[in-house]
Parts: sequence; C-alpha cells; structure tokens
Amino acid sequence: MVSIKTSLEHMAWADHCFLTELAKMDSAVLTLTNGDSAWSVGRAASHILEGVEWYRYLLFGAQWQGFPEAKTPGDVLALRDALQPMNQSLIDATEQPDASVHWTDDNGAPRQAPRSVILSQAAYHAAEHRAQITAALHAHGIRDIHLDDYDVWAWHAQQQS
Repeated sequence: MVSIKTSLEHMAWADHCFLTELAKMDSAVLTLTNGDSAWSVGRAASHILEGVEWYRYLLFGAQWQGFPEAKTPGDVLALRDALQPMNQSLIDATEQPDASVHWTDDNGAPRQAPRSVILSQAAYHAAEHRAQITAALHAHGIRDIHLDDYDVWAWHAQQQS
C-alpha cells in the first residue's frame, strides 16, 4: 500500500535543511517580503510551524500555540529544532487508520476531512511556504537557496547514500 509517509518524511528533511540554510543568512534577510505578500521571510518561517501545530491540533487535540516571527538566525534555528518532533508526530500519524477527523473552524462551522487529507495538506503547506520564502529572497537578488536542493529527488538521493 502506498502511503503519505514518504511525503511527510521528505517534508521533515526539507524543512530541517531549508531552515538550516536560512539561518546562515543575515538577520536583515528575515525582514524581506515578496512583492505580492505582506509576510516577511521570518513570518513565513514561523508560519510553517504554526501550520504543523494546527494539523497536530486537528489530529490529536494537541495544545495550540503561536510562534513569534523569526527575527534572527538564532530564532530560525530555534524554529528548526522545535519543528523536528512536531513533524515526527505527523509521520507517526501515518500508522493510524484513515478515519474522518471533525473540528470546528474559526467561524464556528463544523468541518471534517479524512486523516490522509490533513496529512497531505501538511506536506503541501510546508512546501508552499518554503517556495514563498525563496521567492522573497530571489525578488531581492538573494539566490543562496535553491528549491531543487530540497525536492523529493534530493531527499531520495540522500536516503540512498
């Protein structure tokens, strides 16, 4: 049986590597935005964790907490380190049956989705925000991060070595 586990393992690896590289940059980089987004690089980095917290809340009823906007390379490393066990909990969730998950959205409306959809969204969400950060960096001529370095092929090759 094919599972979402591979995508989540890739996500955890890509998040770790990506945030490690982002933390090597000057603090000023964290204030940059993409022309069509009001979110700074530091805000988008923090939002990756907020997304994982949301999915953990939906799946396990885990305590919801916000994360402050990353303003220094040290903040980015702290986010990276906090993210590792959070991502592992999503990977571990792939061992559970694909049951319907019910919750109430921000507007008080009842919602539901299969566990597999929530876990799939977790992988997509992280990739979307890594791309958002990279676009902001590239818009300002900073090309130190290349998304191909964190794609599933790079992860797979690293797993094989």
